[in-house]
Amino acid sequence: RFQSDNTRHNIGPRFNWNKGGNVLVLSLEYQHSTLNGFIQSSKDVNVTRDYNDFTYFLMGNFNINQQNSIRLFVRSNTSNPDIRQLNSILDVSNAQYVSRGNEKLHPTYSHNVMFHYNHTSLEKGRTFMWMFSAQLTQDYIGQSIEYNKKDINIDGNIYNPLQYSTYENMDGYYNLRTHVSYGFPVSPIKCNLNLSAGVNYSHTPSM
Repeated sequence: RFQSDNTRHNIGPRFNWNKGGNVLVLSLEYQHSTLNGFIQSSKDVNVTRDYNDFTYFLMGNFNINQQNSIRLFVRSNTSNPDIRQLNSILDVSNAQYVSRGNEKLHPTYSHNVMFHYNHTSLEKGRTFMWMFSAQLTQDYIGQSIEYNKKDINIDGNIYNPLQYSTYENMDGYYNLRTHVSYGFPVSPIKCNLNLSAGVNYSHTPSM
């Protein structure tokens, strides 16, 4: 049985600039979060964690001219391990598939970028849009699996499971995405035709 409460506090400066339809927003925040949890089993465990981080945010919207505009987002965010992932008690409810958490886990820290470019030709009725986004995550929390682990001693009982799994912090997670859209009028049938294509690629580390 697991119970937990999470609280998070953020504080920091923010800068806003707006001129002629162009917008720029910048912020930097100090973030403090706390996890208070309780694990009820044969050995009851109280879990308390405090995490401190700095996160950033940038948003820009710029009109190059009447036909072309650019929008940019850059931000970071964190994700704390939950009470199950921090559980240090071995789960042997299925003796062939033993698992446990990792009390030494760190929060994940992600960097995100999103870029939009738009072109609109009112005279010709044509539109073009290109979007690109990227995410890079440090200390990604993933599963570590070991097969045919030998001689796990729990209260004098020896287990030899087919699979032993736990959680580890891993670097190397990233996600890339791009999307293109083009629209134009089709005069003979008096309508607009939109063509689009996109690609998504991600890499998830494992052990």
